[in-house]
Amino acid sequence: MKNRRVMTLEAILLLAFLTLGLQAQSSKWETHSDSDHEVSGTIQQVSPAVRLIRITSADQPDVTICIEPDTKIWVRGKKGTLNDLKTGLYVEALLQGESSKAILIKAT
Repeated sequence: MKNRRVMTLEAILLLAFLTLGLQAQSSKWETHSDSDHEVSGTIQQVSPAVRLIRITSADQPDVTICIEPDTKIWVRGKKGTLNDLKTGLYVEALLQGESSKAILIKAT
């Protein structure tokens, strides 16, 4: 059986690792360029073959978003992929400059 100090040290290291991981996830959103812009809405269509999603919201026209190979995707707080994005999910997307290329997508 491990001694109590080793178990305590392991618990502290695990907590530090998890905390740093969550901070890194949130800081990706906060450190974008001034020219980048955000859009949000509900996914209406997912087209994996061409790497596109279309979202809609009440306060803006429909937006088509290009999912690049390096786009960071988070679904319900976990790292995800284009295949995890489903019709009906609410998304917040950070787009590069004035383009439709996604840097980061958060889906809930």
